[in-house]
Amino acid sequence: MWSKIYTSTFAHQAQMAYDILLDNEINSVIVNKKDSSYNNFGNYEIFVHEDYHSEAKNILNENCFFQ
Repeated sequence: MWSKIYTSTFAHQAQMAYDILLDNEINSVIVNKKDSSYNNFGNYEIFVHEDYHSEAKNILNENCFFQ
């Protein structure tokens, strides 16, 4: 089961969080939920396997990504 650990309205922030998790050997997925017509609504969400939820949140918090 996947668990959402991070949400951002900016693609570059989501990509940075994804890269930090990857550097720490935690597989994650970025889901683009931006509205395709206007691109002003919606977010980028990062999901990890639920077994890594706590570890991933701790890593992001240590790197100044606040939930």
